[in-house]
Amino acid sequence: MTEVWLIDTDPSVAETNEVITPRLVWPRQDGLEYYVEHHCGMLYILANSGDGWQVYKVPLNGSPCNPTLEMDGLFSTKFDKVGGFEIVGDSCILSVLSWDEGIKLVLKSLTDPGKAEQEIKLGSEFCTINHIPNTDINNSDGFHFSLSSPIQPPIFYSFQPSTLSVAKLPGQEEMSGVKKFDCTRIKCLSMDGTHVPITLFHKKELTLDENNPLLVCGYGAYGLDVEMGYSPEMIPLLERGWIIAYCHIRGGGELGRRWAQDGRQLNKPHTFEDFESCISHLHEAKYSQPKLTAAYGISAGGLTVAALCNRAPHLIQAAILKMPFVDVLTTMLDPTIPLTVQDYDEYGDPKEDEAMYETIKKYCPYYNIKDQDYPPSVYVTTSMTDKRVPSYGPIKYIAKLRRSKQRSSHSHKNGKPLILLEVGQEGGHFGSLDSDVQFNQTAKEWAFLYQAIGLPPR
Repeated sequence: MTEVWLIDTDPSVAETNEVITPRLVWPRQDGLEYYVEHHCGMLYILANSGDGWQVYKVPLNGSPCNPTLEMDGLFSTKFDKVGGFEIVGDSCILSVLSWDEGIKLVLKSLTDPGKAEQEIKLGSEFCTINHIPNTDINNSDGFHFSLSSPIQPPIFYSFQPSTLSVAKLPGQEEMSGVKKFDCTRIKCLSMDGTHVPITLFHKKELTLDENNPLLVCGYGAYGLDVEMGYSPEMIPLLERGWIIAYCHIRGGGELGRRWAQDGRQLNKPHTFEDFESCISHLHEAKYSQPKLTAAYGISAGGLTVAALCNRAPHLIQAAILKMPFVDVLTTMLDPTIPLTVQDYDEYGDPKEDEAMYETIKKYCPYYNIKDQDYPPSVYVTTSMTDKRVPSYGPIKYIAKLRRSKQRSSHSHKNGKPLILLEVGQEGGHFGSLDSDVQFNQTAKEWAFLYQAIGLPPR
């Protein structure tokens, strides 16, 4: 849900010492997502509508209490994933994320809505676009933005609607090392027949012989995309022959609102089925094999990876769970825990809905640890100051997992599997902002992967 308020920043208004009253653009509604731009005395609003998006126009001084009736609908579009929009001159520019083609800009005329939209493809190697705010409302000369990927730092560009030209802004350094890697986009078939996108990064001279170490990253919650911004910590793995796979599983926002809805509440098991199917497909396509595969998840992504460890432990050799949400059932049954009530929209309320209770109980990682062979070594991190996922959840998860492994007959190729827990005193849910601390943490995680999988140090 979205709710946007406007504040008049005109200096003449501030000088009067009058109380400035914020004005609501569009009342909050369940399922409503919208973005607002101000241009030449008008508000332009991009809002989700059915399976697509609708662009509206309303006078700045208006006060729509029922926007769908009082605003002019300019045009609609059926794109699943719109990253944002800008108004430049007499044009509306949408940034669209397609997991088949990469990122593209879509240009639509505001003065001639019947004119066909124009598409400008920006390259399949990019995964993230960020709009650069235009602070000069009288500027109609162009639109600035940046493009990035896990292996590419942000590159800044300018787009000129009048000529449909895209130019790189001057003064930016080239990263020659990036040219050693490729971005490959594939799809797998999930258990219910749904096609799930996967984005792969790897060396250009990749050989599909099952002998490549593979790190699989997943999230799949809250309608958010798996994080694919610039990640310099991934470069050392890629240089040493690893494949990094980002799985765009249901519950995330990669394919729009319907994709997110199909992985929440009673549909939450789709998230775990998709992740399992992605890894199985990568093995079948000979990108890697189970004994060379590791899974990586943060927060709700840790839930996805931990569920995999219970459902299909034979698919991976190691797992890294950072601040993982592993005791879903206990948390969702206690409304006094921070964020529990807020998370009803994502996971449901098991106290009020028996079907929701049974669904969560079947996938909750903590409650589904059992006496079975658990091949993967596990490295869990948590923080005593984490207000989103309290540390006692990951701590008791590790304790129960260790008890289960003691009863397991599985023999790890390097001896006993590593079951590691690291509890930080600071940093909270998102970890330390100190770059030295971050790099030190990454070094420990990658060292864990090499030892757990049995790769020689390089």
